[in-house]
Amino acid sequence: MFTDSEADRLLRLPKRAIDGALIIDLNKEKTRINLVSDDEEFEFLFQYHRTLKVSFFRMSCHHLVTSGSIGILRVCYGKRHTNPIVALSPNLTELAGISFDIDEPHAHFYVRGYPNLDWARPVLQSGYTIKVLNNINDLETIIREFCSLIHLNSQIHIQNSLL
Repeated sequence: MFTDSEADRLLRLPKRAIDGALIIDLNKEKTRINLVSDDEEFEFLFQYHRTLKVSFFRMSCHHLVTSGSIGILRVCYGKRHTNPIVALSPNLTELAGISFDIDEPHAHFYVRGYPNLDWARPVLQSGYTIKVLNNINDLETIIREFCSLIHLNSQIHIQNSLL
């Protein structure tokens, strides 16, 4: 476990896919890609997961430190979540106990003492421009925004023949 500022530093490190480009096939339910910091000191894991259920997507991107599998950032569309009721830090008081319904996308972030990315805020407060996932173009935008937020420098190829 590390401090919140260490997590922020890891998030801001420039990263690249170990195998070159980041290729995401939207026909697959899951994609896992190993990343490394540009200085090759730290390893990370990028995960994309989606399910098609009823008439909406559930999509989340994960960014994990592989040496300890500690989550740093995740974004979820089409998934319920409730933040912890008790905030260990004054910075979290306004988010304590907030619930997100299926139609309320949210971004999880690292907080020391909460190993499972238990805290989240609305996506529009987290650097994303898409609140409602209406189509494949929205999904591609969300993936690209996530890659930008984790400072991924590799080319991103999205195969979007989903349907």
